[in-house]
Amino acid sequence: MPLARTALCLVALAIWFWVSMLLTHEIGHVVAAVVTGEKITYVNIYPGQMPTTLVAGSPSAAILWAGVLSGWLTPSLIALGLSQVQRFRTLLWCWVGFCWAAGGLYLALGGIETLTDTSQLVRIGTPLWLLIAVGSGATIAGYATFRKNLVVALQAAEAAPPSPLTLLLVWLALAGWIVVQYLAAQQLAIAVK
Repeated sequence: MPLARTALCLVALAIWFWVSMLLTHEIGHVVAAVVTGEKITYVNIYPGQMPTTLVAGSPSAAILWAGVLSGWLTPSLIALGLSQVQRFRTLLWCWVGFCWAAGGLYLALGGIETLTDTSQLVRIGTPLWLLIAVGSGATIAGYATFRKNLVVALQAAEAAPPSPLTLLLVWLALAGWIVVQYLAAQQLAIAVK
């Protein structure tokens, strides 16, 4: 049973890693559009949906780069800020590694799909080789950070498996995050109209 609780905690964390990674990326686009004075015509940050930020006309390089950079920097700054909280340190750095690896893969491989930030960056003149190089470097660094911290987290879970209460709290926290993000998405969609 302790192994099952650990696995269920990991599933909840994996869902949170994914949803929060997409959110930190997309918020970067929104903030950059506001800062650069672009008119935002559509924003979707609903959990479980593909996040999207559309501006009137073509997005600038600043808006396009802001998604990936925010998706890397926001988790990193949060982890640095909360690094004194021993209980969450390892999981936060797992999240950071995941976000760096996911963003790196998106940047390095995104040119395959025509509607990605990468393909739009290439269209406005950013060399594809640069995107692949930066994305590959971020993927490698992210994977190394994720793996190192995941091993530590799994060793800790093996030594002291999560209790039923911990499992419940992890899933309640995930549910709470999704509800708050959903409500924020509604408000943001209203604000854009």
